[in-house]
Amino acid sequence: MLTTLDRYVLREVIQTWVVVTFVLLLIMLSSRFARYLGEAAAGNLPSDVVFTLLGLTSVQYLTVLVPVSLFLAVMLAQGRLYRDSEMTAMMACGIGYARFLRPLLLLAAVVAVGLAILSMIVSPWAAQTTHEVRENAQREAEAAGFEAGRFRTGGGGDTVFYAEQVGDGGRELQRVFIHTREGDVVTVSQAARAEQRLDRETGARHLVLHDGHRYTIHPGRPDYQVIIFEEYGLRIDAPERESGAARRAVRPTHFLWQSNELGDTAELQWRISVPLMGLVLVVLAVPLGRSSPRQGRYAKLLAAILVYVLYSNLLGISQVWIEREQIPAWIGLWWVHAGMLAFATVLVAKHYGWRYMVR
Repeated sequence: MLTTLDRYVLREVIQTWVVVTFVLLLIMLSSRFARYLGEAAAGNLPSDVVFTLLGLTSVQYLTVLVPVSLFLAVMLAQGRLYRDSEMTAMMACGIGYARFLRPLLLLAAVVAVGLAILSMIVSPWAAQTTHEVRENAQREAEAAGFEAGRFRTGGGGDTVFYAEQVGDGGRELQRVFIHTREGDVVTVSQAARAEQRLDRETGARHLVLHDGHRYTIHPGRPDYQVIIFEEYGLRIDAPERESGAARRAVRPTHFLWQSNELGDTAELQWRISVPLMGLVLVVLAVPLGRSSPRQGRYAKLLAAILVYVLYSNLLGISQVWIEREQIPAWIGLWWVHAGMLAFATVLVAKHYGWRYMVR
């Protein structure tokens, strides 16, 4: 049963938490939104999927933002209570560390459950959906990228395409010209017509030329080669290879549980660490946020940010160490959480004393 004091503390923290989360999310999404708009303006991404991608990205960002926003909210709310001498009055009435922490732990437990669902289920789904939406959107944009009577470059500028007529959303081309340079070899192809085809297994796109000629030229040399063809296939792009971390981010959690790969183990421990991090940061925020009324609400904010940066970086480093077999998987990321809890215990003993902290 929540007391009046519990409800008061929770109200202060939750109000601040909502505002901090919204501001941090807005800052991160603004840069991502600008990036998506740039891709849409360049023709690499259809404009109608920008907000879809933005929504999916916001879900993934919440996994990272919620723990730190809750941490900062507790710090800011506590700073306000210290500034207005309300914490001093609570302590004078016998309210110790454990009593003040109780409603915060209740809030942290609820948030941790939400974070567990977010990191274990929702975030991998959002990452997979984002990958599929981007892949499909980029293919559609690229398929419609040919314009009649205009030159188009590809392959990092080493290939130039030209089509006199374009139909079927850029998939059917008439009177096609292609100029390709590979080292010292120049290849010129021309065909009466061409069509774009997509390899569903590899994701690569091919341009299939019909009824044309292919000239292979070595600049500075008199010899050249001419091939007359009825059908000739040319790959016009290759699918981008995802990094191992990107592939693991979209894998379902149950797959990670069953996998014996160290990279999957590290990813699984990271997902479990997200709700644990939320709990540990709340425990740490109370002693870390202790201040005097003269110091003000934001006195310990810089220290809080530094602690969070250290915490998150240690988790990231430990994840890499697991993948590289530099630390055993059973040690994993757990030593970081244990170290932060030990640090919180030292701060509590220093600021409150062992007897006062359990009151």
